[in-house]
Amino acid sequence: MLIQASHKTDNLELNLVAAASSVTIEASGPEGQKIPRFTMLAYTGVPMSLDFWDHPVVVDLQGMQIPLQKRPIRMQHDKNRGVGHTEKIEVVRAGQNADLNLVATGVISRDTVDAKDVVASSAKGFPWQASIGARAVENCVEFVDEGAKCVVNGREWAGPLYHVKKSVLGEISFVDLGADGDTTVSIAAKQRKETEHMEETPEQKAAREKREKEERDRIEAQERTERERIEAEQRAAAQRTQPPVNPVEQMRVQAAAETERIGKIQTICAGNSEMMTKAIREGWSVEKAELEFLRAQRPTAPAVHMGNGLGDNPGAVLECAVMEAGISELSPVGREAFQKSFTPQVHEAARKTFRGGIGLQEVLFEAARANGYQGRSASAASYDLANVLQFAFRRQISATGDGFSLINIGGILSNIAYKFLLDGFNFVERVWPQISAVRSVKDFKTVTSYRLTGNMLYDTVTPGGELKHGDVGEESFTNQAETYGKIIGITRKDIINDDLGALTAIPRKLGRGAALKINQVFWDCWLDEAGGTFWSVAHNNYLTGAGHDMSIAGLTAADVAFDSLKDPDGDFIGHVSTTLLVPSVLRVPAEILMRSTEVRNPGSAVVYPTQNPHAGRWGVVSSRYLTDPTAWWLLCNPSDLAPIEMCFLNGKQEPTIESSDMDFNVLGIQMRGYHDFGVNSQDERSGIKSDSNVVAGS
Repeated sequence: MLIQASHKTDNLELNLVAAASSVTIEASGPEGQKIPRFTMLAYTGVPMSLDFWDHPVVVDLQGMQIPLQKRPIRMQHDKNRGVGHTEKIEVVRAGQNADLNLVATGVISRDTVDAKDVVASSAKGFPWQASIGARAVENCVEFVDEGAKCVVNGREWAGPLYHVKKSVLGEISFVDLGADGDTTVSIAAKQRKETEHMEETPEQKAAREKREKEERDRIEAQERTERERIEAEQRAAAQRTQPPVNPVEQMRVQAAAETERIGKIQTICAGNSEMMTKAIREGWSVEKAELEFLRAQRPTAPAVHMGNGLGDNPGAVLECAVMEAGISELSPVGREAFQKSFTPQVHEAARKTFRGGIGLQEVLFEAARANGYQGRSASAASYDLANVLQFAFRRQISATGDGFSLINIGGILSNIAYKFLLDGFNFVERVWPQISAVRSVKDFKTVTSYRLTGNMLYDTVTPGGELKHGDVGEESFTNQAETYGKIIGITRKDIINDDLGALTAIPRKLGRGAALKINQVFWDCWLDEAGGTFWSVAHNNYLTGAGHDMSIAGLTAADVAFDSLKDPDGDFIGHVSTTLLVPSVLRVPAEILMRSTEVRNPGSAVVYPTQNPHAGRWGVVSSRYLTDPTAWWLLCNPSDLAPIEMCFLNGKQEPTIESSDMDFNVLGIQMRGYHDFGVNSQDERSGIKSDSNVVAGS
């Protein structure tokens, strides 16, 4: 069976190709039958070993769509070699276990050389075989791991194998060799002896070729129309099952991605304004911009031939192999992101080339060899490290173009490191985005935010229509981004020891360090350890003493205090409280209060229900950085008023990691992670702090 599927991932197609089904042909039929007929057992539903697949493939017949009963019959899947058409195609059950088979019947309706050959040779006993052409439905190919099992076509199969869950039948062909030896085809025909060997005149040949072309065009148009209809139905079904998209959030994500793309292209194409403008205007990817820039710099560079199976995108294959080898360092979320970050072709090439294992020496050697290094094995990274690093980081580039970089090892290492850094960064507590305002700054200068105050209440308009002027005051808040960072080196010892963990574990630790630093700076500001003046009785945002614990009474007191907050002109703030911020020790009591519709009196021998007036009013957020077991906060939405503002250089909330070879006097690679952000307190009218000063149970 031949499957030619379009499986799109990141705008790349996946072509799935499989071998043909085995067929037995009987060339006999009733006397006087003029049009030869055939019956095909085209596929018996078993796994097959296919070209370009590293494991067997089984196609689920229950998931196969048959758009039309009349499908073209061809020779060797060649659209220019027509044989006939089907009249009936069906999935039937056969055998003791009611296994699924694909059966097709039809006629040899074409007047072609191939049609005549099938009829004539089958009459002489030639064992023709059948092969079906189909395409897999997008995202419907599943890999079954070794040791796992799946039930397909009425039988149980053990992995490793690929399970094509859904496909669309296209055409069926006669072939002379296949892989599924259990299928059969029978043809009943009466040979046309008088015309079988007649020579065609030029006029007859032209007329025949015209008919064949018209038939091919008709069938292709029919297939295209049906394919478009099925794809439209699939898109509509997918849209119906998808959750509604927040258009504002979608616009923000798209704008951030576009800003990041433009920034990287500007860095890559610096010095070539014409290419930079074209890349931005035409929507080039970062990878394409980098490749085109390198080509423009070295138009006479010799071609680099890589016979190691890295394919047309060696940098991505090498990067994927390193990620695969270090996948144990990632969190479950990070592993899922890794699977989606490369196309299936790249994943397959990485598995085939490196068999799931690659060392640090091999990474550097492959990059150096792609850039012109003449060493013969990966061990050169240990005894010839200086030269390997020079070629790997493109340090030898002559005027003749020698040393053209097919693999940018600096970029690869940075990409790998960034994925592990981001995984470590996101695996640390992230409460601050839920209770702080966030802004983007363009430099490290102090920035000031203003909030209008003053007498802005509307007055009654006089009969003459005159409006009175309001008195406008200003309150300002400042913030400033700072740079925090760390450098870690991958030493010559790491390379000689072939320690791939230096590329995976170190960046993850850098990401974790960045997250811990931002938490430290944020919570130091929140707790105002320097003076303790932000949350204070003087600001009317601090309640202390008995009756202000995490209880119905305590919540009521905090709610009343929040609603009583006023601006400097004596007017109520008017915002709504939305969040309960508590230390870890109070998280469970707070969640119980928010989820329970009734409260039971633990101090009475008789347990009776009491209505909980605060059930479901506020969302609960807890942090381990809040160490006072008696203090908690009632806050409004930070987009309305925020107790703290976070600012990030150019809006980048994640840290940056970069890699390069070390200075001349040191053999190795260095990685540096840095993060540009600022934290400062803002509006004290954004919440209420409550502190009973009494530990529960004391």
